[in-house]
Amino acid sequence: MANPEDLEAHQRLLSLRARGETPRGAACPPQDIWTELAAGLTATGQAAELLLHASTCEHCGALLRAESELLSSALSAEEEQTIAALGTAQPGGRRALARRMDRASRPRRALWGWMQPRWALAAALLVALAAWPLLRLMLPASPERLALAAYRDARSLELRFPGADYGPVKQQRAAGERRPIVLLEAEAAIRRRMDTRSPSVMLLDAKARIDLLEWQYESAIQELRRALALEPDSAVLLIDLASAHFERAEAESKAIDYGIAIEMLGKAMARNADAAALFNRAIVYERMGLVHQAIADWQQYLARYGREAWAAEARERLDALLKKKPTATTPSGAS
Repeated sequence: MANPEDLEAHQRLLSLRARGETPRGAACPPQDIWTELAAGLTATGQAAELLLHASTCEHCGALLRAESELLSSALSAEEEQTIAALGTAQPGGRRALARRMDRASRPRRALWGWMQPRWALAAALLVALAAWPLLRLMLPASPERLALAAYRDARSLELRFPGADYGPVKQQRAAGERRPIVLLEAEAAIRRRMDTRSPSVMLLDAKARIDLLEWQYESAIQELRRALALEPDSAVLLIDLASAHFERAEAESKAIDYGIAIEMLGKAMARNADAAALFNRAIVYERMGLVHQAIADWQQYLARYGREAWAAEARERLDALLKKKPTATTPSGAS
């Protein structure tokens, strides 16, 4: 990256260029906006509007062109090698794509005059912005993302992981049954990271989630407690630790673990109103036979998060409870 002195000099250069060409108009955005756009940090919708403005405004077109040149020239030799290997998968790659397209357009500039540089840059940035979601999918998945994918594709417990997409509950695998590929990939990625560095909170949580999918709740409890020692205010960790205690209650008929799970989910909800915490607490209440409380949580969940993909499962559970106890009413003060 450019050092602060270079950036300061560059800002002065931008001001001089802008004053020397065309004055800033009333509709022109702040100068910092063009820095963010050239670096690929602007939302797609806003970027399209800015590019349209820059294509018709001499002042802003010059600023955006100068920002692009700065970002391109700031690449080190090591970054150039990385870009060559990864293409446009990284932000630096997007800058390289814009630069290459800008160079490719130079023979035609004599024909198109002063409009061509601006439109070439706009086209390059639009292509990069449009391609980025697809290119991002091609990057190696992190252990955290793999753990969420494994939950979605091989969900083996009723409770949810915060941030996970919906997936139907699968029956636990029989002895000797082949394990899902996504689960194996997640385990391998986590193992590599655990062996080579001090595990982060996110890595410990990912490891615990894989253990939960395998119903290895004791190791999951240890990993989540270790993570909570590093980040004691994390609602996500509390939700996952509640799931580990729920699994132990299910597997070993330890009713006390249901109570621990309820307590942890309540703490998580006090820190962050998460849909997964409310969803999970309703299931734990069901297991404990607390029908009134479970109904109240399902009704509250559907009122808040009724458009989620998880809502269909919540409605099925609520309907089943209401059939068992049609006169049940929501307790006052339930949360």
